[in-house]
Amino acid sequence: LPRDVQILLTSREDPVSMRLLGAQYISKLVKISGISIAASRVKAKATYVFLVCKNCKKTREVPCRPGLGGAIVPRSCDNIPQPGEEPCPLDPWMVVPDRSQYVDQQTLKLQENPEDVPTGELPRNMLLSVDRHLVQTIVPGTRLTVMGIYSIFQASSSSNSHKGAVAIRQPYIRVV
Repeated sequence: LPRDVQILLTSREDPVSMRLLGAQYISKLVKISGISIAASRVKAKATYVFLVCKNCKKTREVPCRPGLGGAIVPRSCDNIPQPGEEPCPLDPWMVVPDRSQYVDQQTLKLQENPEDVPTGELPRNMLLSVDRHLVQTIVPGTRLTVMGIYSIFQASSSSNSHKGAVAIRQPYIRVV
């Protein structure tokens, strides 16, 4: 089965306001519009990570979560040791980058359209994640309407104000 198929969706639905996006929309398909204000450099995102056990050399291919999610690497090797062999330790896996599979990925920042911002308020913005054929198609300043899955990810926070906030996640839209 080929893994490199990308289906692009369109809809005649009215876009949802960024101000209305909340917890009830997580993991749901949404359509929003705005102006692209920033575009990151293209990065290689793993779709499948190839692992090899340091102890017994057993191999395994693990799928990565789409969007800004990573791979969930198992904690232990499922090799059954032969009599006299040492069992594999905890966290024995090494990633083999040359045998893993990748796609191009880019993040964009989408800001509310000026006509949608209430008087006296600042415009809101939303992080977008695009991959494969959608990469490098948008430049900052472009008005867009996108469809995607409203998702969340664990933002790497270096500030001390959010150190204890384990369940806080950053929202983004994985464009489809």
